[in-house]
Amino acid sequence: MQSLTPGAVTFAKTLGTMVEAGDPRATHRRPKRPYKTRIRTPSKLDPHVATIESWIAAEPQLTALAIVDPLSETHPEQFGTRQHSIVQRLLKALGKKLGFAL
Repeated sequence: MQSLTPGAVTFAKTLGTMVEAGDPRATHRRPKRPYKTRIRTPSKLDPHVATIESWIAAEPQLTALAIVDPLSETHPEQFGTRQHSIVQRLLKALGKKLGFAL
């Protein structure tokens, strides 16, 4: 084993103190930002939630497409088959709220 020279010992002691202001270090990390709460934007389904809840209460096995079809017949300008994903999210939330899995 090699013995350390006096220059190596003094170098090792000054490692933590020799860093100049502004130098990035390996341990440098940006501080974590607090989570920004998001504001919920109104959904197209908001006026129809009560109707959908009554349909689900009558027939719990309804799928999102089975719900979108009657909505697209009564409101063709608002609903089509492309809106089935927002209905799926609503069904998931209603299932948690009502206590059954969809």
